[in-house]
Amino acid sequence: MTVSDFWHQAFLAALHRVPAERAREEADLAVSTAIEHWQTTHNGGMQAVWTPLAKLDITDIRRQSDS
Repeated sequence: MTVSDFWHQAFLAALHRVPAERAREEADLAVSTAIEHWQTTHNGGMQAVWTPLAKLDITDIRRQSDS
């Protein structure tokens, strides 16, 4: 599932419960939470080839460490 697909699914799920602006916020939070989860549980390096963020699989997002 790409980041874009994940965000859209989260947005539509939230849209059934809350107004659109709040659904956007919840979708953004869901993406951030999923990325953080995969950062801590999924091994692997940064992707060597530049790919637009929205087209990456949600499990392939890597954030730089704070060190």
